[in-house]
Amino acid sequence: MAKPRDLWAVSVVILLLAGCQSVRPAVSAWLAPDTPAWVHFPLKSDLETYAFSADPGAATILTVYSLSPELAYTAELRNGRGALVASLTGSVPTAALTIHPGSDVYQLTIKPGSAGAAGALSLTASSHRMTVAAAPTTANAEPIPVTAATFQPAVFNPPATCRASSRTAANVNVRAGPGLEQTVIGTLAPGSALDVTGRSANDWLRVTGGWVSGSVVALVGACDDLPLVRELAPFQLVVDRHSRGSFTDSLLPGDDADMIEVSVSNLLPQPPDNYGEFVLTVTCDGAGETWARWGSPQNPAFHCDSSLILPFITGSSRQTFAVVLGAGAPGGIGYTLTLARR
Repeated sequence: MAKPRDLWAVSVVILLLAGCQSVRPAVSAWLAPDTPAWVHFPLKSDLETYAFSADPGAATILTVYSLSPELAYTAELRNGRGALVASLTGSVPTAALTIHPGSDVYQLTIKPGSAGAAGALSLTASSHRMTVAAAPTTANAEPIPVTAATFQPAVFNPPATCRASSRTAANVNVRAGPGLEQTVIGTLAPGSALDVTGRSANDWLRVTGGWVSGSVVALVGACDDLPLVRELAPFQLVVDRHSRGSFTDSLLPGDDADMIEVSVSNLLPQPPDNYGEFVLTVTCDGAGETWARWGSPQNPAFHCDSSLILPFITGSSRQTFAVVLGAGAPGGIGYTLTLARR
């Protein structure tokens, strides 16, 4: 493919590095094929993000061209999983890279290198079968000599455990079991991650405190050998409004999370028997006690041998809790969950 002689950009094939997940910022604009998009500094916000789709039938060349030789900026390219593919920092007049054919959606985030930075960049995503766009000019800009520059591949050390995060800027539902018919018990917010401890036969992932669909999350870390886990509905603990009750079970490494739905029966429509306060207590014993946590499925933060006061009222007499055994526990635990009228 011919390149303009006055554009000395070096095209480099970037190995798409899986891993490094991050918050996906809102997209400022989509790059139309072979059409320059202008980035004017100072930016209207702390950063601007431009998205484009790879060409399934040909390589895509992404070109960044600066009309301001002193303009310092940072460019970070991420793939559809949110993994950092390549980065560029400094006062770089021209940079170009080649992306393999595919159907992935990429996001290029631009940040100023310093406060008050002024100038302009041009961004172009071109198909390899097309001629790379020549360095753009404006009526008020003199041609600027360019030097060769390339994006630098990102260096990434994946975590030792498997973690899941949202693929998009939307919340991911955390459910009580592996399926859309299961109750939503929490959410996985963009920019956050949960440990993954297993998978189901229908492509759902067991995370800390519940389950998420494998189709809407990105994985990073040691995720190749996730164990196939049993698919169980939450355990049930039902207590009369004037009584108390308990539930006892155990957790082991590899079978390290239980969901328990606690409910109060015989609440009446009219006060005072339509309401009651109960104390929920979890006690544990075993080698993994220090690693055990319990609480809401989306954030089981309480240690063993602690209590929580819960209100129950007619029409809202059920609450779901998780008991989890953290990664690295040297052994299992036995636990008892007790619900008693306050």
